[in-house]
Amino acid sequence: ATASQTPRVIVAVSVTPSIASRIEPGATLFVFVRAPGRPGPPLAVKRLPAQFPVSVELTPADSMVPGVSFAPNDTVEVSAKVSNDGSATPRSGDPVGSTRFIVGRDFKKAVVIDGLTP
Repeated sequence: ATASQTPRVIVAVSVTPSIASRIEPGATLFVFVRAPGRPGPPLAVKRLPAQFPVSVELTPADSMVPGVSFAPNDTVEVSAKVSNDGSATPRSGDPVGSTRFIVGRDFKKAVVIDGLTP
């Protein structure tokens, strides 16, 4: 596929001031693309330094499992999670935020980290 045909998920990740105070220097940001309601590994993931705001683009090249990704017109859940210890595994108290995204229809959506993992 050419660059214009490659399915993309683009999000602008930011954090609310009350949550920003919980993020330690050197923390890690994970951005996940998942199929809503489907368990298993994410369709795509990026690991970045936790610096905000940041624009993140995910494509099938960011898939963790070969052949498992997203396609145009898929409705996906995009979530952002900050880990102070660098672990992708969800832990109680991790700052999180998410949004729904329609691949190929939505251009760039906001993901605001405004909550904590229970």
